[in-house]
Amino acid sequence: MKLEPFPFESFKSTVRCDLTGAGARCYRFVHADPDKKIMAFFDLDDKGFSLGKQLLVKTYEELQRLPDEAVAIVPDPFPPITIELTDDAKTQAAIRQKKKKAPKREGDWVTRWKKIKGLVSREHIDWSLLGDHGFGDLYVDPLWRHELIDLLIADSETKRYEVERVLGIYLRFGGTYDALRPRTQACGKRGFPKWQLAEAMKSGRPYKDPILRGRANCPRTNRADAFWIKRLREAIDGIVKEYDAEAAKRVRDRGFFLNYFYVNCCYLTELEDGTRIPVDEATIPSPRALIYHRDLLLLEYPTLKPLVGALNGARGGSGKALTFGVLDTADLDGTLLPEACLVVADDDRHDVTPENCRYCGPATIMLGICRKSNAYAGWLVTAGEESREHYQYLMYNILTPHDERLRQLGLDPADYPGIVNGQFDQIVMDRGPGASHKMLDWTVDGIKIDVRLTRAGAPQDKGGIEGGIGRVKQAMRSDGTLRAAGPMGELLRAKILERLKALPPGVATVKSIQQAAQRKQRKRDSKEILLITPKALEIVVIEVINKLNLKRSRKPTVLDERMFLAHVEPIPARLLAEHQMLRRGNAALVRRPVDLLASIIEPRYCTVEGGKITVGKLSYGSPSSVPEGDEGARALLQYGGSLAARGIDAKTAKIEVYVKPYKNVVWWRRGEGDWLRLAPTVESAEHCNPNRDWIEIQAFESGWNRDEEAARLKALKELISQKPKPAKKLPAEMVDELEKIRDAQLAAWHGPAPVDRDARKALQQDEKQRRHEAASAAAGVPDTSPLLTVPAEQNTWRTKGRSLKDYLADDD
Repeated sequence: MKLEPFPFESFKSTVRCDLTGAGARCYRFVHADPDKKIMAFFDLDDKGFSLGKQLLVKTYEELQRLPDEAVAIVPDPFPPITIELTDDAKTQAAIRQKKKKAPKREGDWVTRWKKIKGLVSREHIDWSLLGDHGFGDLYVDPLWRHELIDLLIADSETKRYEVERVLGIYLRFGGTYDALRPRTQACGKRGFPKWQLAEAMKSGRPYKDPILRGRANCPRTNRADAFWIKRLREAIDGIVKEYDAEAAKRVRDRGFFLNYFYVNCCYLTELEDGTRIPVDEATIPSPRALIYHRDLLLLEYPTLKPLVGALNGARGGSGKALTFGVLDTADLDGTLLPEACLVVADDDRHDVTPENCRYCGPATIMLGICRKSNAYAGWLVTAGEESREHYQYLMYNILTPHDERLRQLGLDPADYPGIVNGQFDQIVMDRGPGASHKMLDWTVDGIKIDVRLTRAGAPQDKGGIEGGIGRVKQAMRSDGTLRAAGPMGELLRAKILERLKALPPGVATVKSIQQAAQRKQRKRDSKEILLITPKALEIVVIEVINKLNLKRSRKPTVLDERMFLAHVEPIPARLLAEHQMLRRGNAALVRRPVDLLASIIEPRYCTVEGGKITVGKLSYGSPSSVPEGDEGARALLQYGGSLAARGIDAKTAKIEVYVKPYKNVVWWRRGEGDWLRLAPTVESAEHCNPNRDWIEIQAFESGWNRDEEAARLKALKELISQKPKPAKKLPAEMVDELEKIRDAQLAAWHGPAPVDRDARKALQQDEKQRRHEAASAAAGVPDTSPLLTVPAEQNTWRTKGRSLKDYLADDD
């Protein structure tokens, strides 16, 4: 960025750039010191009242390294105010002028100005207080700013927090006297806030003095409030981190603990550069109060109580879910996305394009939302419908970090601060596939998470996830990603048509109703369907979740007292992190992703009968249909013989096997790391030969093929007869999102979507195989070689040697 000629004007220039490395924000230029070669900026996007965070000081060298295109001068988001009088206001002003009565509100504004005019006005500042400092050091030196404020309010009842708050308002709204006017919208004259009217008497609370709560009410008392409880917890955590094995002994040493607390934890706030603002000594609680609250806090640290357990001789137990009696709950649900159609490449050697794709039908999006923070903690995009396995993989996504998955999609986790996860004590689902017995057993007995099912036909029992799904869809529709009308849109149009038909004649003509019905019919075969690959759709969902998790909440109750005092930003991602910090004991432990993924694999226990086992309707073992299964067949015969020799009934003994989906093979786990492959028996191989009855299948499908070909030619004729329409372009927001898809296979466009059932089934099978292979690898199940083939002497058709006419004649 070029600094010559100087591009900014104090308090008037507003720029948008990235000064912290956390993304572009809007800043107001405040002050520049050519001698020290530094500049001060005020962060307009920070809605808090901490000047230490809002005032940023940057050197000329740091600013010159910024590219010119990365720094944009933008319009002032808080322009100067203008006062316009209504007719009634002019009358009232004339009456006051006649009675020589000044408006009371002006006196209040003067009082606010008096609090900071000794800091910001060259006409009112006491230059003797500056000493060796310059006038502009107020904005660039935080320590000097605190000292100057203390000197200014030394002989008054004004509190420091009042001066800092008014100074923040002064800098945010333009650095003028008018900037101190309160800005309250939606009141007064139409188009003008009430505070802009000359007859405005006052704004804010109708009390002479504002109501103060917490530390602001009694700033110089030494009560052990939430601020000092936080500092005590910080001292305990610091001792545990520094002394590790000796932490239990040192934290109970009264003298050592108090000394450590006074040296390391008695500060008001910490600036970005690590500078700590000291606290007033008169506000520090007494040593007795500190030790009393320390002993209460130690109850939250089970690891610091081994000495007490040893003295009492107690065997102890497992500290579990010590979360102040409040459970962390997640709502789970899924939804079908009819406005989007998944596509895959018709030819795997080339990328997905409109000319090289197969339509796999609508996608299903499954989400998990934290009930406390309203943050999205996990997602799952699939081509299939909701199932027990999908809920298991959704839980795996919720409980484990998302960094690895983001990297697999070509995304940088640092660019997605809103993608978070957490540990939960309870999940809430409806009575659908997630309520199956296997899912409940895996959740409650396997990963130790309670399950609560909603009432039948009562979606309000999990209103958080219902609204969360709606917000995701609305965000995708608002940026142009989804265009076609969904089922609810069709239902709404049908209701409107019913209302129109009930109106008197003349209100709605028959022609208008017919045109609306025709539009409704055409919308069913919408050409605005989003055609997108599974990876690209997952990236779009991640982008939407990241934005929603970083959206500032408007509810005043999302922050408790502890978060409010800590200046926690009220966004769902930060709130989830704060709630997770409250977990104690074993509840705070993070589950290992490998163990969690391995638990999804479900073993089967089968009885050995005659040297073979039965899984479903197929038999595996002896005699093996392929040479690869001979070793497993012999082992099964030996196992059955050993049971008979020991006098054990074979029906009471079972072996543990693992079945690979869509592969005609099972693995027998005989012990830790001891795996044997079991192939289908000869009878099962003949029954499941993929070439069986090939001629019959082709014969019966020929009629279907003819019907489909006729329908395709008819649709093609109708398409050709239509007039060409100009191609519609994607919105700029959608283009920006799709540009982030780094893989050449990730493509998306809008158009008609005739569903290919075979392609949809193949995509579902591919998803299930990929997820099963990952879970099998975590569980230690060996990888499966290519599909077993049937020997040539057995690979025969039942119609060999006979003509199709002779074979079909048998049906008569």
